[in-house]
Amino acid sequence: MTDDTETVEAGIAEAPPKRFGLLVDLEGVAFPVRETLAGALREGLDAALVPELTPGFLCRHLVDPSSTRVAKSVAEALGLRAGVRDTLRKALDAAITARLSEGSAAWSDGWAQLSDKATALDFAACLVADGAGLEIPGIEDTGILLVAGDSGKGECGGAAWSKAVRRLGVTPPACVALVGGAAACRNALLAGVGRVIAVLDAYNGGHDFSGADTMVAALADVELAVPRGGV
Repeated sequence: MTDDTETVEAGIAEAPPKRFGLLVDLEGVAFPVRETLAGALREGLDAALVPELTPGFLCRHLVDPSSTRVAKSVAEALGLRAGVRDTLRKALDAAITARLSEGSAAWSDGWAQLSDKATALDFAACLVADGAGLEIPGIEDTGILLVAGDSGKGECGGAAWSKAVRRLGVTPPACVALVGGAAACRNALLAGVGRVIAVLDAYNGGHDFSGADTMVAALADVELAVPRGGV
């Protein structure tokens, strides 16, 4: 009996830990929140206001991709009354919910390929959300690790990114961070990650990515490599 038990236990030994960490900005890279909000703005506003929704206008009002703050910012800029602002916020929330329900495989081009690269290069990967982050229906069934800062505990700055490093069981210099916004870039640097890659889109070109090691035009263009200090 003892021999059989020992044989079973030996057969289910845990896999060795990964040597490197890949931290991916949820709201700026893995999930196209700004793209989703921009589409909802175009659909939700009166046709007479559409000419106002230039790329420059959208970039200015999508810096902080929160549906509440975006609705408030856009409504104030266009002189919309409070009732219209609330309707707009609900439309933005509905767009986010609908996009989330499509599942992570449909979020961003290049995500699946990047996950395969990470596995091949001995990276453990997780998504990082600053603050409370977006709620991801069914994410526990996908095998994707999501780490969020806890705004109720006053976590800010690089707290979520530092927490993600600890959850992966690696050191900060052994991590690569993919960021899609100025705040995420700043917070990843505060967490001490070894390499920061800024992933550009149609709405974040004006963000301050100073401190990032490189910038790429799309997630599919990321060349994943062992970070400096990670070996």
